[in-house]
Amino acid sequence: MPTPTPPDVRYATSPAELAAMSTAQLRETFLIPEVMVPGEVRLTYTHYDRFIAGGAVPTDRPLSLEAIAPLKADFFLERRELGAINVGGAGTVTVDGEPHAVGNREAIYVGRGSREVTFASDSPEEPARFYLNSAPAHAAYPTRTVSRDEAEGVGAPRRRATSGRSASSS
Repeated sequence: MPTPTPPDVRYATSPAELAAMSTAQLRETFLIPEVMVPGEVRLTYTHYDRFIAGGAVPTDRPLSLEAIAPLKADFFLERRELGAINVGGAGTVTVDGEPHAVGNREAIYVGRGSREVTFASDSPEEPARFYLNSAPAHAAYPTRTVSRDEAEGVGAPRRRATSGRSASSS
């Protein structure tokens, strides 16, 4: 198995530092340029609430979610939870040996304590592209998938009036 790509680690900035940053410095500090890389799991660990954002793009072989050094844990979800949204082709997320089909624009929640998580694509030519978010967890909840039909839409945002009137008082 190939060596996992080490995580990108981001440190918090103070309000004074932020106010003095140029556009280039803001991009360097906050932009995650390569989230989805075919054949890799890419993770960015941020010291803002110990949040992790990343991507997994399995092509011809499954990809494992491995513990990274900043977590100081034996396995990735030892003290964390994970949400993954598939923005690519059909795929499967296997959690502790149990496969979960995750289609395009479908999601999976994986609770704290899950030891083994792998990502696979149904087709290497049209790979799944899992957008990953992970945060510390203080309770364990069961793994579950969310289909497009089950997702709760939030609707289009209301347009703000610029004349001082509210959008509904035209």
